[in-house]
Amino acid sequence: MHITGPSNARQGERIIVTAGSLPTGAEQVKFNATGNIGFDIVSVSGGSASFTLALDFSGTTTIEAIAQDKFGGTLASANHSISVQNTPFDSRRLGMGGSLSGITQAVVGTMTDIIAQGYGESEQVEFSASNADMGWMMPQPIAIGGSVAASVRLTTEGLATITATFKDKLGNILGNASHAIQVTADPAKRPVSTGPRLGMGGSLSGITEAIVGAMADIQATGYGDTTQVEFSASNAEMGWMMPVQISPGGSTSASVKLTAEGVATVFATFKDSMGTILGQAQHSIRVVADPARKPGPTDMASLMNARAEQIMNKLARKS
Repeated sequence: MHITGPSNARQGERIIVTAGSLPTGAEQVKFNATGNIGFDIVSVSGGSASFTLALDFSGTTTIEAIAQDKFGGTLASANHSISVQNTPFDSRRLGMGGSLSGITQAVVGTMTDIIAQGYGESEQVEFSASNADMGWMMPQPIAIGGSVAASVRLTTEGLATITATFKDKLGNILGNASHAIQVTADPAKRPVSTGPRLGMGGSLSGITEAIVGAMADIQATGYGDTTQVEFSASNAEMGWMMPVQISPGGSTSASVKLTAEGVATVFATFKDSMGTILGQAQHSIRVVADPARKPGPTDMASLMNARAEQIMNKLARKS
């Protein structure tokens, strides 16, 4: 499963991301965006689902897509980050460079196309890549407001980065953009394990933002030979959790109370039936103050003044 969409954009734009390569049985995709906040559950159509988001704020926006079956169970998930720039217009020439889009996850050996979208006066683009093979690329002409694609071969595990330099017709640089792809080993080409377990751990999913005092359910999905999971948390309250049994390929959930502002992190350790650790996962939730609750005075002077006011009110009522 992967998400296709721009990795760079400008504040005020509306962008579309698409979740593709969905697992068998996926009937809907739950999208959740942080940074620029957005949420939607989209029915799968033609093997994919798309999500539109308005970029009202600059900074980094992260979009999580969770493929679900008809019962709402999690089948797979993927993440995509967008760097949202607050770039002012150039009063002399309106060139604003451009952006890149494409897949964000793939296996070693994949060939993929990266799309360069020009802004303003961009009329040519130069591609380059690190940890990937594009060969020697001549500058590519691009129609004003148009786009052009370049092929890249993902040759090595790790993070492959494709960079584009956008220029006007005179060769003046209008801007740069980059796009990252997480490249993993092809599971079909991994050597067969000779050990007693083929498990690959599991993953966690749930809300990513909440207010202090909220209760949240965090879902753990097991992979491979996982038959039990142990939960723990930091900056949150779960109590003492016994290991929870889980069927192979199934899921379970645990409740957590978000007790303090900041970042709460929920951890899960996945084990097989022998108690051997197969893997670990974690899920973070940003916890903010409840705007409906206004705190009372906490400094000593304010407390003394408040107490003095209470005494004066009592004396006034007696007189």
